[in-house]
Amino acid sequence: MEKKKYETRKARSLDMLKNGVEPIKNGFNEYFIPSQVEKNKKYKVVINNGWYSCECPDNKEGNLCKHILFLKTYFALKFKVQEYKHKVSVSNPCPFCQSAKIKKDGTRKTIMGKKQKWLCQDCGKRFVNSPVSKIKGNSDCVITSIDLYMKGVSYRGIADSMKQLFGLKVTHVTIINWVNDYMTKINNHVANLKPNVSDLWNADEQFIKVKGKEAYVWNVLDNETRFLLASNQSPTRTYEDARETFQQAKSVAGKRAKTIVTVGLSVTRKL
Repeated sequence: MEKKKYETRKARSLDMLKNGVEPIKNGFNEYFIPSQVEKNKKYKVVINNGWYSCECPDNKEGNLCKHILFLKTYFALKFKVQEYKHKVSVSNPCPFCQSAKIKKDGTRKTIMGKKQKWLCQDCGKRFVNSPVSKIKGNSDCVITSIDLYMKGVSYRGIADSMKQLFGLKVTHVTIINWVNDYMTKINNHVANLKPNVSDLWNADEQFIKVKGKEAYVWNVLDNETRFLLASNQSPTRTYEDARETFQQAKSVAGKRAKTIVTVGLSVTRKL
């Protein structure tokens, strides 16, 4: 399948996920996927030795249809949730006295299931090891929500996924609060890190229009790690505009590149 056709169908499958579509299991290896066009119509997807086939017209023409792509994405999310649920229960040191002398002390029943409790043998205090506290869900819910948010799923779509995957009923406002809170924490943490990049960088500028006005977007990318070192927008395409972008890249990388590969811009002065 051509890349453009694949991306179109993939986008449609993600829209199905956003809209809360859920496959209906029929036996061991058959699933019915509700049609997004005809209200009462369903398409059967059959899995045989790892191969997927769908009875929709698009798949019969030899294309990888949106129903199969949706089902594969749905399974991937389910598998991720199962990984979370079957993780080995471990604990960090006691959050009160930082002692490593801790032991399991029963479980606590919550809306998300049982949580392991721990007892510190030094200070005698009990605690639940969870990096995310005072929320209705848990760290697995937050991680999955942010993962879906980065994939472009809407807040309401994520809230519906929480119900499908974790059995947790939350509103889209709760998802917005999670994303805003924890993305801020992630950004603050990442801002203090220095990327381990190579000495070869790729730079390019792209012409765009913003509200009818011409502008240029400058990007500097590490050739080895593909880490985005700088992204800058300017109304002109001059040496000074390029220099400002490279100054940002050097500040982020903490060093100067030995070689810079550019496209369409001839630079003879030292940046």
